[in-house]
Amino acid sequence: MDGGKTWPVLYLLDGQRYFAHGIALDRSLKDFDKVPSLIVVGIESPANIQDRAADFTENAAAYQAFLRDELLPFMADHYGAGKIRVLFGWQYAGRMVLDSFIETPGLFDTYAIASPWPNNREFVARFASVLNSNPDARAKLVLASADNEGIVTQGAVHLKSALEADAGEKIAWTYKEYNDEEHTSTAYRTIALGLNTAFADYRWLHFEDVATYKAFGGVNALRAHYRARAKKYGVSSDVADETIHHIAMIAERADDVNTMEEVLTAFPGYTGRANAYWLMTFGKLYLKHGRAKEAHALFSVAAGRFPDDGDIRDGLLAAEKALKKG
Repeated sequence: MDGGKTWPVLYLLDGQRYFAHGIALDRSLKDFDKVPSLIVVGIESPANIQDRAADFTENAAAYQAFLRDELLPFMADHYGAGKIRVLFGWQYAGRMVLDSFIETPGLFDTYAIASPWPNNREFVARFASVLNSNPDARAKLVLASADNEGIVTQGAVHLKSALEADAGEKIAWTYKEYNDEEHTSTAYRTIALGLNTAFADYRWLHFEDVATYKAFGGVNALRAHYRARAKKYGVSSDVADETIHHIAMIAERADDVNTMEEVLTAFPGYTGRANAYWLMTFGKLYLKHGRAKEAHALFSVAAGRFPDDGDIRDGLLAAEKALKKG
């Protein structure tokens, strides 16, 4: 273990099927900084379909006890597994994940369920009762099925109806009905959906437009968000360059030089790392609005990297000319 540091964990039931997929997703999403560094755990199930079904249904209480009392403590003691946990299951294992949510709703942060079965009326009623009455039922819940799974799809729709009626604000839930999958393929996209849901607060912030950014709270809110992210995940508290760039970009497209200047001034280190094309683009907006000094600074950085680029030279000359006039 790394000096007491702990790690989020993705637990995959039917690990013999989904462990390799979970590893690939973890690596790919981590490359794009969409998830933190994860531990991926695959839990194998019996090859015999009757034994597998029994493990996840009639023996579900024993299976949950294994997760709660044996596997999770073992992972914490030996591998630095933390309390941020995602549990995934498909079909009978999906039913087991739902059972785990019903019995111990705080044990995992995110419950990802693909094509759960069986979902009879009594089970859906028990699920709804927990949503309606259990004050500890606070988690992220991802539920998905294909639209062509017959009674499996119908059961998922009934679970969705229970969420709509009784989840309130306690459960951050997502329901997805795939129109281009079938029963045996729903798991793969649902694992990805579960990870994206679980770590939505890890990804760098982006905003649809300047108004959305301002409603979020501006620079102070950005800093507060990244401080909270750092505390939760043990990463840097620096505001991501992607966030700074995105805000500057939407401001430039909106011809909003003040918002662009606000974010570039608040995070001056970004301009030393930014793409020269965008330095030139932001410099042009400064020139358009009579901010020759700020434009000159950006064009100078770009020119230092690409001294022979004609567009950058023209921009730098225009900024110098404006400065002399000013």
